[in-house]
Amino acid sequence: VPLVSQTLHRSDRKDLAQRLKNAGVSRIFLSIGTYIANPEKRSTCMETLRENCAFFKAEGFEVGVWVWAIQFLEENAYTKITSIYGEVRQHEVCPADPAFRDFAAGYVKELAGCGVDIILFDDDYRLTVHNADLACACELHLGLTGKILGRPVTRQEIENAMVGPQNPVRSAFQQAKRESLLEFARRMRQALDTVDPRIRVGLC
Repeated sequence: VPLVSQTLHRSDRKDLAQRLKNAGVSRIFLSIGTYIANPEKRSTCMETLRENCAFFKAEGFEVGVWVWAIQFLEENAYTKITSIYGEVRQHEVCPADPAFRDFAAGYVKELAGCGVDIILFDDDYRLTVHNADLACACELHLGLTGKILGRPVTRQEIENAMVGPQNPVRSAFQQAKRESLLEFARRMRQALDTVDPRIRVGLC
């Protein structure tokens, strides 16, 4: 059962826990939304999560945290999801950006330190359907695609390759997208393992 961590009030938690038990619930997910870069707001979010996690675990529940994977509403300098037409999604960060992976890995370690049993990434863990069709064709993904092809590639080439029979450009582009998502997942798993390898991580 998902619960919004920030809106849970101490006075209501005991009654809520009992109602969840009466309904046969054994696992809850505390939803915290998007990443927070602001130090003060982030500290408040983590402390609230830590307190809520401790309470519900003491009540006998398995406790997970539910967080967005690549959506980031605060202003940031990370590479953004970009469609093959050059449309940039300002609130979706590209997982191919090593600096963003480092940031997200640090965030995951903080979440793990709050005592959760599971970290569940939202279904924004994807590159297309962020209102930017056929993404991501940011400079990083163009570079990855070109590396697979063995030569530079342009967005126009990728756009042209999206129709018709299978071709090397489209295959390389799809491979580059797949590898960037897998690298993000590997980095998050590695970060978790430094805190507690028993913590599971998954996608909703």
